[in-house]
This record gives sequence, structure tokens and C-alpha cells, in this order.
Amino acid sequence: MSFNDFKYCACLFSIVIILSSFVLVQSEFTKRKNEFFGVAHGVENVPSSNLSKERGFLVILNKARRDSSMQPLMIDKDLTRAARYHSYDMATQNYFSHDTYDRNPLTDSLEYICNANDRTQKFVDHETERKIAKISACCSENCCHDATTSMDVFNAYLNSPGHRENMFDPSHRLIGIGYINIPGSKKPHCWTMDFGN
Repeated sequence: MSFNDFKYCACLFSIVIILSSFVLVQSEFTKRKNEFFGVAHGVENVPSSNLSKERGFLVILNKARRDSSMQPLMIDKDLTRAARYHSYDMATQNYFSHDTYDRNPLTDSLEYICNANDRTQKFVDHETERKIAKISACCSENCCHDATTSMDVFNAYLNSPGHRENMFDPSHRLIGIGYINIPGSKKPHCWTMDFGN
């Protein structure tokens, strides 16, 4: 093999490697196109994986609050969108935290985006006084993964002092519940509850 043939083969091999890397990166980004990246805009509206599980949790929680002589919580659409967004983000990007992260598709590392309060505020409508009051109090959040039933989630929270405190905080009047199930995810069952006044 002549030196020119060797240079040609080396150049061709380099081009094949570069193109293969590009295809791999493109396929990784294409595979992840349904994931959220960056800070939420507040307009995202992820559908629930199971409305009856979300409603079931609210029924269980409100019964427990009434049994403790507390007012029941009411579902809030903005807090619900925030909760579903976070559950979906955790399930699709395979992490578990109150904070929001993006998973780098090239290194598989997690990159911090924002905390729970900053994320949740993006979903709150600022037009009325009731909503403004909610903004100042929407930083209580419960998250759970791998629980498959409403009762499992409730019991997990009940046995955790911080989560229990959020559920039975007398100042809370509103709740958003988000249950997302993504089969094949490392976190296939993600629950988020965002509380507000």
C-alpha cells in the first residue's frame, strides 16, 4: 500500500467515524424529542397517565384531613399542570428530585435547571389576587416514585414527617396532583403534589 493509499484510507475512516458520531447524536436527540429541556414556560399541559389515580389520592387525603377537623383541599388547574409537568420531566429524564434537571444526552449527566418554587411559579396565572396569593405559598411539594396506587403514595407520605406536614398544613387550600407512568423509564411511576393557598 502506497503512502497516498494510506492517507486516503485514513481520511475515509475519519469521515466514517465523524458521520457515525453525527448519526448517533441525531438519533439520541430524536429519541428524546418528547422531553422538556430548560426552565418551564408555564404553558406546558401534560396529560395525566391516570386521572382516577390522581382523583383517588385527593379523596384519600381529603378524608384524612376531614378526620383531623381540617378543610379539604381543592384541585387547582395551574398547580395540576405544574405537578404533571414535573412528574413527566422526572420520568422521561430519569431523575428524582424536587429540583428540575436536564439530562445531557451525550454525557448522561444531570444539569441543574431550577428549584421547585421557581418551576411551579411559571404555571401560576398572575391575573387575579387569588392567584397572586397562591404564588407566595406554592413552594410546598411532595414527590414520590415507584408507587403504583393512590393509597401507596398516601401511606409513603404519611410515614415521612416533611411530606405529612405538607399534606396536613392547615394553610393549604389548593393542590395540584400529577401522576405520570412512562413504561421503560428508570422512574416509571412518578407522582408530584404541589400545594398552595
